[in-house]
Amino acid sequence: MRCKTCCLRIFRILILGAFVSLSWGAQTEIDKAAKYTERGMRELEAGNAGRAEEFFLKSIRLVREYPDAHIGLGHLAMQAGNIEEALSEYEQARDGYGVLGARLLNIMMTRYQEQKNRIPELQQRINLIRSGDIRLTENEKRVQIQDLEMKIRDLQTMSEPSSQTISEPPGEVFFRIGSALARLGRWDEAVANLETCTAKSPTFAQAFSNLALAYWRVGRHDDALRSLDKAEELGLPPNPRFRSDIERSKAKSIPAVSGKT
Repeated sequence: MRCKTCCLRIFRILILGAFVSLSWGAQTEIDKAAKYTERGMRELEAGNAGRAEEFFLKSIRLVREYPDAHIGLGHLAMQAGNIEEALSEYEQARDGYGVLGARLLNIMMTRYQEQKNRIPELQQRINLIRSGDIRLTENEKRVQIQDLEMKIRDLQTMSEPSSQTISEPPGEVFFRIGSALARLGRWDEAVANLETCTAKSPTFAQAFSNLALAYWRVGRHDDALRSLDKAEELGLPPNPRFRSDIERSKAKSIPAVSGKT
């Protein structure tokens, strides 16, 4: 199950909850926190972990519950192998949606449009790679194109934010929590969170792939195979060896029936 810096994979978490009494001063602090977090995400994408952390912490000092900043810190912790810390940050991001409010809908809409506008840019990079204008080995081409196509799929399936949906954490938050729980071997909890993710984000292919692994680890072989099929249907072909491993485990779990003599 991969949890790479595509943490940054375009699903930039869009903030919100039900905080109906924001003063102008509080709104200004939230605006500043959003800007710090955006700068942190850019630094993280560029591989500058130290700078990214500085901006995320500045954001949290302004607005303690700001979800995107906790998501960013969670990504940094995952990169460093601090899985418990990452889980804590992702859970704080989840809870932050119940604290922040609908007054942030404009921020959400701006981010939504910015992310949608990236689709042509990503497609242009794929075209440049395929045409040979960007010099890469064949393996590098394959990997980069696969990652770019996944980013495009994620962007295409983003739902437009609305006042009816802002109080609930998006599926991506539960994906991050579930993935961290899986890394810790807490498979039952991972299943619950990844199921929530797929219910909220039914076109998120990677979530179905990760859920297949979690199902397999708790012995739910049929569910694992169905999740793999769903991931493939959404454009993420499974590793054939992974499918074979699930099928072998399923066969071993079924008691042999001896014939009567």
